[in-house]
Amino acid sequence: MFTIFLYLSISIITFVFFNEEHLKHTIWATLTLLKIAEMPFIERVEYIVVSLWFLVVLPHISLHLWAICRGLKKL
Repeated sequence: MFTIFLYLSISIITFVFFNEEHLKHTIWATLTLLKIAEMPFIERVEYIVVSLWFLVVLPHISLHLWAICRGLKKL
């Protein structure tokens, strides 16, 4: 439930901030959005955000790996 809420909130914020033409030419809109926030003690916020985002994606990767391994064992 938390992951769905996180995806939804980030998507809504990104769609509100960028227009359609800008989103067509932007590769990573969420990281571009985070570059706007400047903090003097943290030079590269993207590294922190990408590592935290990996923690959100990690459960899904683990479940898929488990399902693949179990399927191969059954096969």
